[in-house]
Amino acid sequence: MNRLRDASGDAAQSEPPPLTSKDLLIGHIKQNFDLETQRYQQRNSNEAHEEQKDAGQAQDQMRRLKRRCARLERKLQDKEAEIHALQDQEQLRFPLLMHETMRSLRSLENNQSDCAANALPLSHSVISGMAHERQDVDARIHEYERQIAELYEENQQEKLKNEMLSECLRDQKHAKAKLMKVCKHMKQQLQAVKDSGLSQMLVDIEARCDALEKEKTQLVKDLVEERSLSQKQETEQKDLIKQLEDLIVESAKWDGRHNWFLS
Repeated sequence: MNRLRDASGDAAQSEPPPLTSKDLLIGHIKQNFDLETQRYQQRNSNEAHEEQKDAGQAQDQMRRLKRRCARLERKLQDKEAEIHALQDQEQLRFPLLMHETMRSLRSLENNQSDCAANALPLSHSVISGMAHERQDVDARIHEYERQIAELYEENQQEKLKNEMLSECLRDQKHAKAKLMKVCKHMKQQLQAVKDSGLSQMLVDIEARCDALEKEKTQLVKDLVEERSLSQKQETEQKDLIKQLEDLIVESAKWDGRHNWFLS
């Protein structure tokens, strides 16, 4: 009988103490809480990464637009300088052309006046020379008119190119302003995410997790102490049982001796 009790006691001491329902519940809550915290951190990290990526792409596009606007502005300035140069050239050459034309006409008129004043019959060579001179004057006038027309046409084409460049520059500036507005909105969203208390919420969650961990540690400590006390009481109980058995055996011996004396 004593050997059976000792065997059952040793088996009870060798087996690990069973977990209580409170331990299982705390472990389940802790596991779910950790999983939810990890999912929340991952989702928050992914959203922040995507917003930073979009902001970086917007800034890159804005830098490209700035460089393109700068190139267009330089090209526009060059075209404006060319237009001013053509206008200056036109204003400078037109009086010279008119002066040369008028001088040629006056020379021709003077020659004709001299011929009329002399009233002498003109030879064929003189008439031919006058005709050639008149043709030369007409050719120079035609050439001057052609050059003026070419300058005017070139000036108009440069003005048209300038207007097209100005329109393109306005479109680029409009796109740049729109992109800057989008970039500003994204920065505001990032700042709103930072100011929304998500970081503080994460800190609170971590604090609660630490508190639960400490509570679990304390519960485990209390459980260990309770099991140690239970084992101590069980040991004392076994000692009492053994003492009681010894007393029973001793009492039986005394009863046997007493009966022997009586017989």
